[in-house]
Amino acid sequence: MSWAPHESSDQIWLEQATLDGCVGVASIAYGIHITLFFVCFNLLWSLKASQPKQSYFYLFYITLHFILGTAAIISTLRVNQLAFVDYRDYPGGPGVYEVDQNYIPISVLGIAASLIASWLQDGLVLYRFFVIWGVRWWVMVPPSAIFAVSMVVSCVLMRDLSQPGNTLWEEPTSTLALVYAATSMSITILSTILIVGKLLFVRYQVRNIMGKTHREIYFSVSAMLVESAFLYSAFALAFIISYVEDNTPVNQIFYQTIGQVTSIAPLLIIMRVAQGRAWSKYTTNAVTNGSGTLQFAHQSNNISTFSTTATKTEATLFPQPSTQVQEEDPPSLSHV
Repeated sequence: MSWAPHESSDQIWLEQATLDGCVGVASIAYGIHITLFFVCFNLLWSLKASQPKQSYFYLFYITLHFILGTAAIISTLRVNQLAFVDYRDYPGGPGVYEVDQNYIPISVLGIAASLIASWLQDGLVLYRFFVIWGVRWWVMVPPSAIFAVSMVVSCVLMRDLSQPGNTLWEEPTSTLALVYAATSMSITILSTILIVGKLLFVRYQVRNIMGKTHREIYFSVSAMLVESAFLYSAFALAFIISYVEDNTPVNQIFYQTIGQVTSIAPLLIIMRVAQGRAWSKYTTNAVTNGSGTLQFAHQSNNISTFSTTATKTEATLFPQPSTQVQEEDPPSLSHV
């Protein structure tokens, strides 16, 4: 006697991918999100006395991401409960239930939370892009235009998905979802390419005047990938590929997890900022202007490194630009 469900292999595969995406990958990603949130919160909280305005802004930003990520995982867990428990006998099985019923309020909540989180993430990536490249209109226009298009498309998508009968896996909503995913991902991919290109160029310029340790801190592969939010780009690309490949069940794993990845990528950037390891706009200015002093924001063992000349001062994050050794007041987080 077999206890296997009387369903096709395709139905079972869809249900397995749906359950694995929710209980497995998405839950693990949320755990990573929680950990990074508290790490960033602690780092930023320690700066609030000297830099209250900027610290509170970043605290609000990461808290908003945390709320959105929590809403997304709650939505995912509840929808899976409905599919696998409450409506287990839905025609086609739980996997089909989730596909057909993604217009119900709890499902729409999760989708909306993920979309808003992507706006916040794209906005931070654009800001870091402008910091590293400097404010040049010919550089600003393309990613800013794509960002605007992405927000408009996502609003239309959200409206359509709230209507009964519309799902992410059927026309015309599926095409709209693909356009949104492509525009959102293109912002990060474009920024990734340009940020990494800029850092590689500057690394080449300063290789003879900076020590090896500092090059590794600011120009290492990991630093470049974090600064450019490569994690989100790679994950979004995997989702789009699985989405266009006849909506293979594996895209359920990416779909249910991408809401957490959207929040993890900016938290990694903010953690570098709060640790004083992020690229500063004064670094760009120093290199662009050809000055002998390269401004970074590096904090280690209560000694801040400001330039190519070793100096010891009061430990501060994100120092003001200076061409001589001097004691400085705690600077502003807005410098990065």
